[in-house]
Amino acid sequence: MITNIYKTTNLRFSCLTRLVLTVLSVIGFVFLFSDSAIQAATEFTGKPILRVETGQHTAKVWRIPVDAQQRFLVSGSEDKTSRVYDIKTGRLLQILRIPMEGIHVGKIYAVAISPDGSTVAIGGYTGKESGEHSIYLLERNTGKMIRRIGGLRNTIFHLTYSPDGRYLAATMGENGIRAYETKCSASDGNGISLIEISYT
Repeated sequence: MITNIYKTTNLRFSCLTRLVLTVLSVIGFVFLFSDSAIQAATEFTGKPILRVETGQHTAKVWRIPVDAQQRFLVSGSEDKTSRVYDIKTGRLLQILRIPMEGIHVGKIYAVAISPDGSTVAIGGYTGKESGEHSIYLLERNTGKMIRRIGGLRNTIFHLTYSPDGRYLAATMGENGIRAYETKCSASDGNGISLIEISYT
């Protein structure tokens, strides 16, 4: 009888041990591949960064613009992702990402979608120092980066297209507003050229 009690206790202890080790392994895996752990050693090298995809935003959402025909809704979040949804069905269509580094670089505070729904402009905390912040233009349907507008002096907090899609305006925490004119160009491989037309 004592032997049976010992075997039962030992079996329970073994199951508990395996459960504890499994939980610790999962926690270790998440920590190992978290943003802070990997990005600390990554400085815009272009190497892939492994992230756990939860299927939804995991931090504050700052912007939720829609296209002129109200077909697509785009969200921008501090979790460093922008997500495109089908407004009618609520289905997630695309996850957009921009370069990221460390804890803050890559946080998205500003998002705009062109009136025709083809292009998404993304900004936020996109640089480590003044003069290094950028606006990224991505294809809405593929997530492919079209262009980077660099040289902005501060964090971008708001982006918006004009109703006809001709202009893109950006506001920053400091250093005023920048407005860009978008126009088709046969010589430009991606069909878009951006010209800064004002700065205050």
